[in-house]
Amino acid sequence: MAKDNTSLNKLVFESRRAKKILKTSFVLAFLIAWSCDSSDERAKRGELEVVFQYSQNYRSFAKDIISNSDGFFLLIDELPSPVANTIIKIDNSFNVIWKIAVEYTFISKILLLPNGKLIAITNEGLITIQSDGSSSSWFDGLKTHQLHALVVNEMLLLYGVDENYKAFMSAYDFDLNLIWEQRTAFNAVLDFNGKDELSGVNGVGDTLRTYDLDGILKKQLAIKSAVRVAVSDLKTDPSGNVYILGVTNYAGCCCDDQMSISSVSPSAAVNWFRTTGGSDSNSSSSTILVYNGDIYITGAYGSPGTCIGGDFDGGSTDVYMAKYDINGNKKKEYLYGDFRNNDDLTRLIILGNQTYGVGKIGADDTSSKATIFRIVN
Repeated sequence: MAKDNTSLNKLVFESRRAKKILKTSFVLAFLIAWSCDSSDERAKRGELEVVFQYSQNYRSFAKDIISNSDGFFLLIDELPSPVANTIIKIDNSFNVIWKIAVEYTFISKILLLPNGKLIAITNEGLITIQSDGSSSSWFDGLKTHQLHALVVNEMLLLYGVDENYKAFMSAYDFDLNLIWEQRTAFNAVLDFNGKDELSGVNGVGDTLRTYDLDGILKKQLAIKSAVRVAVSDLKTDPSGNVYILGVTNYAGCCCDDQMSISSVSPSAAVNWFRTTGGSDSNSSSSTILVYNGDIYITGAYGSPGTCIGGDFDGGSTDVYMAKYDINGNKKKEYLYGDFRNNDDLTRLIILGNQTYGVGKIGADDTSSKATIFRIVN
């Protein structure tokens, strides 16, 4: 008579199912424990460390950072008005040396010129500040709707859209005397390749323009196989490749915004295109940095939320940074936050062998702190 193995088979089946349930429970417990880590634990895991915070009002947001031999200059956007912006000088130990409050004026960027002058870029002109914070003055030779700036060799290059909504590019010496001015097509961003050319792209990133250092257009090329993005920053490498940072959206809803980075050759061929970010709305209206063979991007990493009538609601963001190699392979991601606030990372700076980023931690409508992060290598 054949032996009945029904009970034995049932026992083996139940044992295997119990092991599977136990394994699944362990994985779920691990994921829940990871998601509930404190921000300090996540910062350690993501290799981001908070080294400085500042807040005078209910909303403080660090927008820009530059350095000199004895520390940093930090640009902070503040609410409520009338104090719209504060510029702070910090030493290398992150002690505040001085600060200047600028009322009723929106400052988009700060630059330190080789002659020691600190320049604050506004739509109403420039504010010049001595590096010790002792004095300031206005240079209002430009009235603009958009104004951007970068230092190119012995020139301060200003570009944007003037008061008549015409795109322009102007070069000044460091005493703010006009050298030349050109009317151009609109460039969302420009970058100097360190040699003898400027590279620029339009607002949707499908046209690449190259200029000489007199502002003369040398070539204008349609970017082949371009994916249309809202461009936020651009950098070039020594080989002439252009890296474009922006936001792309496949679904047409703000819930599906993804950070995007693309590498474009000097002949306007797309070498590679990548998207990254959280499960919902993301932002990279921030910066891209090319350094030592790596490409760094920053932004705000979106958590799950609800898309209602094209509006994003219910989600929040964490500080986000990613590092790619020159072939578009993601080497590392950095994350800081707990998805309870709208945290953001807006700028990066290299000082010696150390990388710093600035942004904010905290909710927009209650309280937030201007923050400097140190990227732990």
